[in-house]
Amino acid sequence: KFVLVLRDPRAVVASWGHYIARPYNTSNAKRYIFDTRKAAAAITLRYVWHTLELRSHTLILFYEDMQRDELNQLYHLATFIGLSPSPAQMQQVISRSSRQTMMALESAFKLPGPNRPIINGQMTGRTGPQVTASDVSFTEELGLALIKSAADAIRPILHPALIAKWL
Repeated sequence: KFVLVLRDPRAVVASWGHYIARPYNTSNAKRYIFDTRKAAAAITLRYVWHTLELRSHTLILFYEDMQRDELNQLYHLATFIGLSPSPAQMQQVISRSSRQTMMALESAFKLPGPNRPIINGQMTGRTGPQVTASDVSFTEELGLALIKSAADAIRPILHPALIAKWL
């Protein structure tokens, strides 16, 4: 079984910019649009592959839906993988996967995987408040004009279902 979590490519790229400590803004708009087109192509490819070839084995979740309706999305996931958690168990899952918990684990280097690179004993990457975690904050951060330009640039690349979801 596969669980595919998709996110608006414009938000993916904005978030990545913070992760690598090179946030996007109007001064690097061309790079943002270029990178967003690449992300849109990769997301569309994953979406098409999983809907055409692996449909019966794939659950597709959208980051934005998980932000807006976390409880129901997690129950949907649990059902897909054959679990029936109690309400108390589900609340524990939500608590252990909260943004605050994840950031604390990340700061303590307790997440699986590479976390953020360490240079001279310091974690590199994003500094300051996390601004692109919500499903819409990237629009406020980058401005509507740049977001519209990026939408126009990715529209020809995205699958129609993804256009309906994000644009």
